[in-house]
This record gives sequence, structure tokens and C-alpha cells, in this order.
Amino acid sequence: MRRACSGEHIYPQLCSLAQRCGKDPAAAKWVHSQIVACGYGSDRFLGNLVVQMYGGCGRVEDAMDAFRRIQQPNVFSWAILAAALLHSDRLREGREVFSRMPQHNGFHPEPGTLTALITACTTTGSLEQGRILHEFLGNSIACDDSHGLSLASVMLRMYSECGCLEGAELVFSSMPEQDLDLVAWSSMICAYAHHGQGERALDLFRAMSAAGVEPDDVVFVSIISACSHSGLLHHSRVFFRLMAGEFSIAAGLDHYKSIVDALGRAGMIELALELLQTMPFFPDRSSWTAFLGACNSHRRNVSVDVELEGLSGALYVLLANSKIC
Repeated sequence: MRRACSGEHIYPQLCSLAQRCGKDPAAAKWVHSQIVACGYGSDRFLGNLVVQMYGGCGRVEDAMDAFRRIQQPNVFSWAILAAALLHSDRLREGREVFSRMPQHNGFHPEPGTLTALITACTTTGSLEQGRILHEFLGNSIACDDSHGLSLASVMLRMYSECGCLEGAELVFSSMPEQDLDLVAWSSMICAYAHHGQGERALDLFRAMSAAGVEPDDVVFVSIISACSHSGLLHHSRVFFRLMAGEFSIAAGLDHYKSIVDALGRAGMIELALELLQTMPFFPDRSSWTAFLGACNSHRRNVSVDVELEGLSGALYVLLANSKIC
């Protein structure tokens, strides 16, 4: 039962307080206590504001407690709670909340919440949850506005990094060609690289160049890797030189590793080793893993000094199988 403080002016005042609370946890606690004291602890509209208020100042447990108090939470309530969890890096819980969110009345959470949810799926490799999000968004993905195109780029990256080529192609093909940005091109090329589709990655790189979009260092890692996985050694080396020559992009460790991998896959073990030992970076575990895997695949034994400290068990097995000394 509501107390005397539930007069006609108190409700809008409480709403105003909750909206103006900012990121001060102490202030958020005080405002919430006033809402409860006035008998509005289970009110849906005020409850939504309280959840949002706690989420804004990082008090996720308090936000969840306030959510549980709401009578018949609506889709806004669920979306606000999901956003609070995601903004506090509680990705799995945020995705679980979204999957339980009622989907009706044409409601769509704000783009920031959706972006955070899709990114959470990407980070945790949760392809199925990503597909649920894609189905939920429907035709709003890649529509002719900045929000739709931004969501499409994030969704494309999710499919790419989760290893779903079909989903990545579906999103990419739905985006108007004139609105494709570097992120979209790069994500699609990366998807082809992950699936060993070198020729298709090459075609897409040419289409990107024809569209006037200049590649960056990430695109070059993807295209060199795609060529490597498809046995296109010549193309890998051409792109490596093109990157520095025509685009003035300095090669990083990932570019060198991709070339080492391409040489190793082609059976050019000595050249791969030479590059591994002379590149301007200290070879990391994945560099040695690619090289040793190539030695093992081609049944080649080479003599090289390897720093054993810190190597993983898998690398020791490769060392033993490759008989490197």
C-alpha cells in the first residue's frame, strides 16, 4: 500500500530523480530507497528506470534485484537488463536475458544494445545465439540507414568469426553495394580465408578495389591467409609486396606468419625457416606451430635452434614428430 508520499506530484518527481541520477552508486541507492518507500518498488515504468539507473553506474546485482521486483516486466525491462549486463562485460548472462526477451509489438532494442549483444556472441563464439538475434532483427539489418548498416557490419563479423560462411554471405549480399565499408569487405574476405576459399577472397578483394575502398593491414592479413590456405603461394607473396609497395603498409607479425605458413604449406621448408629466423619480429608460439606443422606434413627434418622455454605441450609433440634439433 502506497504511503502519503504517493501524491499526484511525487511520481513524476521520482521519475525525474531516477533519470538524473548519473553514475553515482550512492545516489542510485538513495533514489531507489525513496521509490520503494513510496510504494512504487514493483511499478514497471519506475522499475525500468531503476534497472537502467543501476546499470549506468555498474551496480549489476542491484539492477537484477530491481528487475525481479517489477510486476509483469515488458520487453523494455528485459532489454534494459540485458544492456546493463553487457555493459558490465557479463556477456553470457546478457545473451541469456536477451534469449528470454518477449518479442512482440514490433519492439526493437536500441542499436547500442543490439551491437553489444551481437558483439557478445562474437566474443564467446555463440553462433546459435547470433542466429537468434539475426532472426529477431529480420529486415532491419542492412536497411538504408546508418543504424541498419552498422548492425549488418557487426552481424557479418559475428558470422565470419564464428565460422559460418553461409550466414556471412547472406548478410553481405543484403547490404547495398554503395554502402559497403572497409569493415564489411574485410569481414567477408576474412570469412573466405577461414574456409580456405582463396579464389573467392581474391575476387572480393578485386571488387573492393574497384569500388574504391582501400585495404588496411587487417585486410592484407586475411587475403594472404586465404591464398595460403588455398595453395596460392604466388598470390600470397604478391600481396605481401603489394602491401608495402603500393599501399605503404608496414608488414606486421601476422603478415610474416601468413607468408611462413604459405611457404610451409607449399613444402618450401628452408625458405619458411629462413623467413622465420630473419623477420623483424621474435617468432611466437603460433609461428613455430605453423612451421613445425608444415615440417611434419611434408615429413621434413631440419636443424634449427629452438628456444624451448614456454613452449606448449602441443609444440613439444610437433618438435618430436619433426625431429628438429
